[in-house]
Amino acid sequence: MWIERGTRAVFIDFTVYNVCKLVFEFPAVGGVITKAEIHTMKLLRFSRNWDMLLLALELVSYIFVAYYLLQAIREMVHFKWNYMLKFWNYVDLTIISLSIAAGVFSFMEYIHAPPTMKTIVNNPDVYGNVEYLASIYTSKRELVAVMLFLVIMKVFKYLNFNRTMGQLNSTLRQCAKDIVGFSLMFFIVFFAFSELGYLLFGSEVENFSSFGLAMFTLLRTILGDFNYDELERADRVLAPIYFLSYIFLVFFVLLNMFLAIINDTYNDVKTEISIAPDELQMTEYLRDKLHKVLQKVGVMKDVSKKHKKSPINATIRQVREVLTKCGFNSLEIEMFFARYGINQMAEARVSDVEDLIRDLEMSLATDDQKGGRSISSEILREQQQKLEQLDRTLSQLVEQVKLLLDRLDRMETVRKVRRV
Repeated sequence: MWIERGTRAVFIDFTVYNVCKLVFEFPAVGGVITKAEIHTMKLLRFSRNWDMLLLALELVSYIFVAYYLLQAIREMVHFKWNYMLKFWNYVDLTIISLSIAAGVFSFMEYIHAPPTMKTIVNNPDVYGNVEYLASIYTSKRELVAVMLFLVIMKVFKYLNFNRTMGQLNSTLRQCAKDIVGFSLMFFIVFFAFSELGYLLFGSEVENFSSFGLAMFTLLRTILGDFNYDELERADRVLAPIYFLSYIFLVFFVLLNMFLAIINDTYNDVKTEISIAPDELQMTEYLRDKLHKVLQKVGVMKDVSKKHKKSPINATIRQVREVLTKCGFNSLEIEMFFARYGINQMAEARVSDVEDLIRDLEMSLATDDQKGGRSISSEILREQQQKLEQLDRTLSQLVEQVKLLLDRLDRMETVRKVRRV
């Protein structure tokens, strides 16, 4: 037999269309360590009509990649260094780079796969080595996986048209600096506990046998996956102290601080959006397009009536938050509600807002009638001249005060010299 005392490993490679490798390793201390590698792949890509459609779609995707590559180059030439200040531009460049790399691997696979398969068919008694094709296929699959992940994540860039998703994006953007500072503090505490767990329990607990395993074990603890019995068997005294201190600092302090940062920023963003002028939203855009289509069909009138009847409601709590952010105190807000007869247990509807605006317009018109005649340009000119004269007089007074202060300083200096 070719397996003897000096044999250290046996590799069994065989091909059943997919690449299979079985490894039997014989370490010097004795025993056998087994390992299996199986790569499933599809080398005959264009064997069905459906595959030809996939090929056409793949070619279309490469055309889009070429178009976006030219567009990115043009933007880089036009904006220069300002182009690199946008986060989504880095995402676009990464997607384009991964797409080009995946295209190169696809071309290599298309070039090498048919000759290799033909060689295997023509020589059935010879081992057909397709490990090179397996490495190409695996690399292409990994590149495409990362590229598709970034493409799907890029959808967040276009969700600002929706009010809810716009609030989420604005919240993450505004609290980014606070989260960075919090992350620094969190990782300091996390690394400290990882090092402590590694030194205390690394010699007896497998999950703390290295610094990296200790870090992953503590991360699993945050998710609720933790074996406390192993720590207690290792050390009855230090295990509860270590576990409780970690739970207290991470769960009750740091995670609540993180939620407080997100919650506070989210409330600020909601208030800013509520007092900001209305912008075009994706839902409103799609609804308007749908109304136009229904208008052409002939059912636009009924839809428009239903659309007009739908009220826009806002809770009193939201109105109170907006008034508070604008600088009104609690007493002024209560007087505001009492003056216009707003029920604080109800909802503020469009009709209530219209009545409030109408009341304000009428009060302004009444004040204008009682105020008398309008101010002419001559009166404004006279008032401006008086203000200019007052400004000159104040300037002269300031100069005289400065002279007086200088004289007082000199007199004080002379007195000090005489005393000496």
